[in-house]
Amino acid sequence: MNKIKNSVVIYKGPSLAVPDTEIAVILAGINGKSNNDKIGNMAQLWIITTTSEPSIACANGKDKAICGNCHQRPVNNGNCYVNKYHMHKMHKALVDNRYEFLAPKDVGISLADHNTKIRITAYGDIAVVPNASKILTQLIISDQEFTAYTHLFTETFFDQDLLKWCVLSVDSLPHKLETKKHYPNNKTYRVLAKDELKQDDEIMCPSKKIPLPHGGFRRNIQCQTCLLCNSNSKFDITVDTI
Repeated sequence: MNKIKNSVVIYKGPSLAVPDTEIAVILAGINGKSNNDKIGNMAQLWIITTTSEPSIACANGKDKAICGNCHQRPVNNGNCYVNKYHMHKMHKALVDNRYEFLAPKDVGISLADHNTKIRITAYGDIAVVPNASKILTQLIISDQEFTAYTHLFTETFFDQDLLKWCVLSVDSLPHKLETKKHYPNNKTYRVLAKDELKQDDEIMCPSKKIPLPHGGFRRNIQCQTCLLCNSNSKFDITVDTI
């Protein structure tokens, strides 16, 4: 069976969140080609369990291995916006051994050669991956541009070195204010509640849909251009209810 081009597995093994569950980290779009109109042409990291299709893992709670105790998980009555069925093909390709395995340092060289920016992550939290900060150091080289988030900064297994890479994803304004007590120098990302206004120290995500005269829409700006969502950001970021 033919291998899938431009996508590779860079880690396969235990999850820090649930050590007896195997996960895989898949990097898709090494060549920078993407059909995602919001992010633009960026490679994306996806984290999935190897034993269950993503929608099934969410239904039975196995997604804890990739999302930790995220409040947006379905078992927590959350509202995770990621389309799990979209990833079924990815899981099947993994089971069918259609992805090549490449070391992160080799993938980093390829990303640099293609001048490909990277999104960490499209699904799952990078904090559940052992030696995650070391992996990111190998992936993001030569001043490669990136976005990176983590929601698991309060977990006991959290690698504090990830603070060098990630913006902190929070659930609400009270969660943000509590987070700032412990991480005053780190920036946050949060979804506004219905009819909630941003705070003075926050900016709205500029990736806004702008209607076109003859139908459809375009984005005000794509993630590949904005790149505010990482540890280098000067702003706390908010986005309208998804």
